[in-house]
Amino acid sequence: MDLDKIGKREITLFGIKMDIYAVSAYFSTFANALCGSIIIFFFAINSPLERTLATRLVVLGASFDAIDGKLARRSNFKFPIGAKLDTYADLVTFGLSPALMLLDMLIPYNTFIGWVTASFYVLTASFRLSRFVISKKSWVFNGMPSPPAAIFIASFYVINNVHPIFVAFSSILVSALMMSSLPFTAMKKIDNPFDLFQFILGILLMLLMTYSPSAWFDTLGKIFAVYIYYFIVIGVPHAQWQMRRQL
Repeated sequence: MDLDKIGKREITLFGIKMDIYAVSAYFSTFANALCGSIIIFFFAINSPLERTLATRLVVLGASFDAIDGKLARRSNFKFPIGAKLDTYADLVTFGLSPALMLLDMLIPYNTFIGWVTASFYVLTASFRLSRFVISKKSWVFNGMPSPPAAIFIASFYVINNVHPIFVAFSSILVSALMMSSLPFTAMKKIDNPFDLFQFILGILLMLLMTYSPSAWFDTLGKIFAVYIYYFIVIGVPHAQWQMRRQL
Protein backbone atom coordinates (compact mmCIF):
# COMPACT_ATOMS: atom_id res chain seq x y z
CA MET A 1 0.00 0.00 0.00
CA ASP A 2 1.32 3.44 -0.87
CA LEU A 3 2.83 5.22 2.16
CA ASP A 4 1.46 8.62 1.13
CA LYS A 5 -2.07 7.21 1.22
CA ILE A 6 -1.43 5.76 4.66
CA GLY A 7 -0.01 9.11 5.79
CA LYS A 8 -3.16 10.93 4.77
CA ARG A 9 -5.33 8.72 6.95
CA GLU A 10 -6.45 10.62 10.00
CA ILE A 11 -6.52 9.09 13.45
CA THR A 12 -7.51 10.71 16.74
CA LEU A 13 -5.02 10.72 19.59
CA PHE A 14 -5.96 12.37 22.91
CA GLY A 15 -8.73 14.21 21.12
CA ILE A 16 -6.41 15.59 18.41
CA LYS A 17 -6.79 14.54 14.80
CA MET A 18 -3.53 13.80 13.03
CA ASP A 19 -2.17 11.49 10.36
CA ILE A 20 0.02 8.40 10.64
CA TYR A 21 3.21 10.32 9.86
CA ALA A 22 2.53 12.85 12.65
CA VAL A 23 1.85 10.10 15.20
CA SER A 24 5.03 8.26 14.17
CA ALA A 25 7.06 11.49 14.39
CA TYR A 26 5.87 12.21 17.93
CA PHE A 27 6.48 8.61 18.96
CA SER A 28 10.06 8.90 17.67
CA THR A 29 10.62 12.19 19.51
CA PHE A 30 9.34 10.78 22.81
CA ALA A 31 11.41 7.62 22.32
CA ASN A 32 14.51 9.78 21.82
CA ALA A 33 13.74 11.71 25.02
CA LEU A 34 13.14 8.45 26.90
CA CYS A 35 16.57 7.09 25.92
CA GLY A 36 18.34 10.10 27.39
CA SER A 37 16.04 10.30 30.41
CA ILE A 38 16.85 6.73 31.43
CA ILE A 39 20.58 7.54 31.42
CA ILE A 40 20.04 10.72 33.47
CA PHE A 41 17.73 9.00 35.95
CA PHE A 42 20.29 6.35 36.85
CA PHE A 43 23.02 8.98 37.23
CA ALA A 44 20.63 10.96 39.47
CA ILE A 45 20.19 8.01 41.86
CA ASN A 46 23.99 7.55 41.89
CA SER A 47 23.76 4.22 40.09
CA PRO A 48 25.01 4.84 36.51
CA LEU A 49 23.99 2.36 33.86
CA GLU A 50 26.52 -0.14 32.64
CA ARG A 51 28.59 1.78 30.09
CA THR A 52 27.70 -0.37 27.11
CA LEU A 53 23.98 0.01 27.82
CA ALA A 54 24.28 3.79 28.22
CA THR A 55 26.10 4.02 24.88
CA ARG A 56 23.45 1.88 23.20
CA LEU A 57 20.75 4.28 24.46
CA VAL A 58 22.54 7.35 23.07
CA VAL A 59 22.91 5.68 19.67
CA LEU A 60 19.31 4.48 19.77
CA GLY A 61 18.19 8.02 20.60
CA ALA A 62 20.12 9.30 17.60
CA SER A 63 18.35 6.74 15.42
CA PHE A 64 14.95 8.02 16.56
CA ASP A 65 16.11 11.60 16.04
CA ALA A 66 17.15 10.80 12.48
CA ILE A 67 13.64 9.75 11.50
CA ASP A 68 11.31 12.03 13.47
CA GLY A 69 12.00 15.10 11.33
CA LYS A 70 11.56 13.15 8.09
CA LEU A 71 8.24 11.77 9.32
CA ALA A 72 7.05 15.20 10.44
CA ARG A 73 7.86 16.75 7.05
CA ARG A 74 5.68 14.15 5.32
CA SER A 75 2.77 14.82 7.63
CA ASN A 76 -0.24 16.97 6.79
CA PHE A 77 -0.57 17.86 10.48
CA LYS A 78 1.10 21.02 11.84
CA PHE A 79 1.56 21.28 15.60
CA PRO A 80 3.97 24.07 16.75
CA ILE A 81 4.97 22.25 19.92
CA GLY A 82 6.61 19.53 17.83
CA ALA A 83 9.84 21.44 17.20
CA LYS A 84 10.10 22.37 20.88
CA LEU A 85 9.60 18.74 21.93
CA ASP A 86 12.30 17.68 19.51
CA THR A 87 14.72 20.25 20.94
CA TYR A 88 13.96 19.08 24.49
CA ALA A 89 14.54 15.45 23.52
CA ASP A 90 17.83 16.33 21.80
CA LEU A 91 19.04 18.32 24.81
CA VAL A 92 18.33 15.40 27.12
CA THR A 93 19.92 12.70 24.96
CA PHE A 94 22.68 14.61 23.16
CA GLY A 95 23.42 17.33 25.72
CA LEU A 96 22.90 16.26 29.32
CA SER A 97 23.53 12.51 28.96
CA PRO A 98 26.98 12.83 27.31
CA ALA A 99 27.93 15.53 29.83
CA LEU A 100 27.21 13.09 32.67
CA MET A 101 29.31 10.48 30.88
CA LEU A 102 32.15 13.00 30.72
CA LEU A 103 31.88 13.64 34.44
CA ASP A 104 31.98 9.89 35.09
CA MET A 105 35.10 9.49 32.94
CA LEU A 106 37.04 12.61 33.97
CA ILE A 107 36.30 13.36 37.63
CA PRO A 108 38.31 10.33 38.88
CA TYR A 109 41.29 11.80 36.98
CA ASN A 110 40.79 15.50 37.80
CA THR A 111 37.67 17.12 39.24
CA PHE A 112 38.34 20.56 37.72
CA ILE A 113 38.95 19.16 34.22
CA GLY A 114 35.85 17.00 34.53
CA TRP A 115 33.51 19.83 35.48
CA VAL A 116 34.92 22.32 32.98
CA THR A 117 34.80 19.83 30.10
CA ALA A 118 31.29 18.57 30.88
CA SER A 119 29.94 22.10 31.47
CA PHE A 120 31.44 23.39 28.23
CA TYR A 121 29.94 20.46 26.34
CA VAL A 122 26.39 20.88 27.67
CA LEU A 123 26.46 24.66 27.16
CA THR A 124 27.64 24.38 23.56
CA ALA A 125 25.15 21.60 22.82
CA SER A 126 22.37 23.83 24.20
CA PHE A 127 23.57 26.71 22.03
CA ARG A 128 23.76 24.46 18.96
CA LEU A 129 20.23 23.13 19.46
CA SER A 130 18.77 26.59 20.12
CA ARG A 131 20.41 28.00 17.00
CA PHE A 132 19.09 25.09 14.94
CA VAL A 133 15.49 25.93 15.91
CA ILE A 134 15.71 29.53 14.70
CA SER A 135 18.04 29.07 11.72
CA LYS A 136 16.88 28.77 8.14
CA LYS A 137 16.79 25.19 6.90
CA SER A 138 19.32 24.32 4.20
CA TRP A 139 21.22 21.41 2.70
CA VAL A 140 23.97 21.77 5.32
CA PHE A 141 24.20 22.13 9.09
CA ASN A 142 25.43 25.32 10.73
CA GLY A 143 28.00 23.89 13.13
CA MET A 144 28.61 20.25 13.98
CA PRO A 145 25.32 18.39 14.66
CA SER A 146 24.75 17.31 18.26
CA PRO A 147 23.88 13.60 17.61
CA PRO A 148 27.31 12.62 16.18
CA ALA A 149 28.98 14.71 18.90
CA ALA A 150 27.03 12.79 21.55
CA ILE A 151 27.86 9.40 20.03
CA PHE A 152 31.50 10.54 19.88
CA ILE A 153 31.48 11.07 23.67
CA ALA A 154 29.59 7.81 24.20
CA SER A 155 32.21 6.00 22.11
CA PHE A 156 34.94 6.99 24.55
CA TYR A 157 32.71 5.78 27.38
CA VAL A 158 33.18 2.17 26.23
CA ILE A 159 36.86 2.30 25.21
CA ASN A 160 39.19 0.64 27.67
CA ASN A 161 42.28 2.50 28.86
CA VAL A 162 41.70 5.71 26.89
CA HIS A 163 43.61 8.62 28.47
CA PRO A 164 41.32 11.16 30.16
CA ILE A 165 43.24 14.09 28.65
CA PHE A 166 42.49 12.78 25.15
CA VAL A 167 38.81 12.43 26.10
CA ALA A 168 38.77 16.02 27.41
CA PHE A 169 40.54 17.34 24.30
CA SER A 170 38.15 15.49 21.96
CA SER A 171 35.14 16.74 23.90
CA ILE A 172 36.30 20.35 23.81
CA LEU A 173 36.98 20.03 20.09
CA VAL A 174 33.47 18.80 19.20
CA SER A 175 31.99 21.32 21.64
CA ALA A 176 33.74 24.17 19.85
CA LEU A 177 32.66 22.79 16.47
CA MET A 178 29.01 22.61 17.62
CA MET A 179 29.18 26.27 18.60
CA SER A 180 31.01 27.31 15.43
CA SER A 181 29.42 28.62 12.25
CA LEU A 182 31.29 26.16 10.05
CA PRO A 183 29.06 24.32 7.57
CA PHE A 184 28.80 20.56 8.08
CA THR A 185 27.40 18.04 5.64
CA ALA A 186 23.83 17.04 6.44
CA MET A 187 23.44 14.06 4.08
CA LYS A 188 19.90 15.19 3.35
CA LYS A 189 20.20 14.37 -0.34
CA ILE A 190 22.12 11.30 -1.47
CA ASP A 191 22.71 11.56 -5.20
CA ASN A 192 26.30 10.38 -5.73
CA PRO A 193 28.42 7.32 -4.80
CA PHE A 194 30.47 9.18 -2.18
CA ASP A 195 27.40 10.31 -0.22
CA LEU A 196 25.89 6.84 -0.53
CA PHE A 197 29.04 5.32 0.94
CA GLN A 198 29.04 7.80 3.86
CA PHE A 199 25.36 7.13 4.52
CA ILE A 200 25.74 3.33 4.51
CA LEU A 201 28.86 3.48 6.69
CA GLY A 202 27.17 5.72 9.26
CA ILE A 203 24.05 3.55 9.41
CA LEU A 204 26.14 0.37 9.69
CA LEU A 205 28.17 1.75 12.60
CA MET A 206 25.03 2.90 14.41
CA LEU A 207 23.42 -0.51 13.97
CA LEU A 208 26.54 -2.23 15.28
CA MET A 209 26.71 0.06 18.31
CA THR A 210 23.07 -0.63 19.07
CA TYR A 211 22.83 -4.38 18.62
CA SER A 212 26.36 -5.86 18.82
CA PRO A 213 27.52 -8.00 21.76
CA SER A 214 29.00 -6.01 24.63
CA ALA A 215 32.39 -7.64 24.08
CA TRP A 216 32.70 -5.80 20.76
CA PHE A 217 32.24 -2.32 22.19
CA ASP A 218 35.86 -1.50 22.98
CA THR A 219 36.69 -2.00 19.29
CA LEU A 220 33.47 -0.38 18.05
CA GLY A 221 34.07 2.64 20.28
CA LYS A 222 37.52 3.13 18.76
CA ILE A 223 36.15 2.73 15.23
CA PHE A 224 33.35 5.25 15.80
CA ALA A 225 35.72 7.75 17.45
CA VAL A 226 37.99 7.54 14.40
CA TYR A 227 34.93 7.86 12.13
CA ILE A 228 33.86 11.10 13.87
CA TYR A 229 37.37 12.52 13.50
CA TYR A 230 37.08 11.58 9.84
CA PHE A 231 33.68 13.29 9.71
CA ILE A 232 35.24 16.42 11.23
CA VAL A 233 37.91 16.46 8.53
CA ILE A 234 35.60 15.88 5.55
CA GLY A 235 32.41 17.44 6.91
CA VAL A 236 33.25 21.08 6.21
CA PRO A 237 34.72 20.74 2.69
CA HIS A 238 31.92 18.36 1.73
CA ALA A 239 29.31 20.85 2.97
CA GLN A 240 31.00 23.63 1.00
CA TRP A 241 30.86 21.44 -2.10
CA GLN A 242 27.16 20.79 -1.50
CA MET A 243 26.51 24.52 -1.16
CA ARG A 244 28.27 25.25 -4.45
CA ARG A 245 26.12 22.61 -6.19
CA GLN A 246 22.97 24.41 -5.03
CA LEU A 247 24.02 27.72 -6.60
